[in-house]
Amino acid sequence: MQVTGIDERKLRREGNGVYFFVFIYEGGDDPNEPSSVDGYKSWSVDSFLLTDADFTEVLAWLGDNLPRKACYSVGVVFDPARPTADAEVDVKWVLGADLLNSDPRSWTSVERRIAEGMLSRRHRVSMP
Repeated sequence: MQVTGIDERKLRREGNGVYFFVFIYEGGDDPNEPSSVDGYKSWSVDSFLLTDADFTEVLAWLGDNLPRKACYSVGVVFDPARPTADAEVDVKWVLGADLLNSDPRSWTSVERRIAEGMLSRRHRVSMP
């Protein structure tokens, strides 16, 4: 991550609410457990499109809807500009990523850190 100061006058346009894509993972094994490394149980994934929302609304929705022992990832849809439930979407992950059903032996160090963060937030919406 690189942090750079910027002149607030550079802001050309602003608005409230964007389109979020949420994955909720249930029923899988922690791929970091020794018994899970070779043949861990895959996660069931439910996906949701949250429209015209801000990040605090997404976290509140997760707090109300996250099943026990579930993990989650949240992304911002950047294409199409106004997605529907039937649209193919391009997402930039802002919390977690689509990792838990991939082989942990092939994770990069960054992917491992992201996955461990997702597992550490299991059934918690508050950030550690």
